[in-house]
Amino acid sequence: MNKVELIGRLTKDPEVKTTNNNKTVLSFSLAVDRGDKDRTTDFIDCVAWGSTADFIGKWFSKGSPLSIIGKVQTRTYEKDGQNIKRTEILVDKAEFVPKTNNASNNTERNTEASDE
Repeated sequence: MNKVELIGRLTKDPEVKTTNNNKTVLSFSLAVDRGDKDRTTDFIDCVAWGSTADFIGKWFSKGSPLSIIGKVQTRTYEKDGQNIKRTEILVDKAEFVPKTNNASNNTERNTEASDE
């Protein structure tokens, strides 16, 4: 089974783009803490399409915590005569990260988007 769940922070402001086929797409990087004593952070490349891309682009900015569910995909393309291999997370679902300091305040806006 190919399923990934991550919680991290956006490394820059998201910029939703439109393809020639009029589909929206968002490529972004998520800073994810490993939780080890050395405070190691991994920077994970992600891509979201359609309503999920629109949701992230509308509600999140650099440094915002974000929860995603998706799958790992590897793709290969050619650039300047060289084959480039890229591994990234294809985001199926994005959600706000619940605030832990005030669980009684549950009046958040729509808390998720999914292209399922």
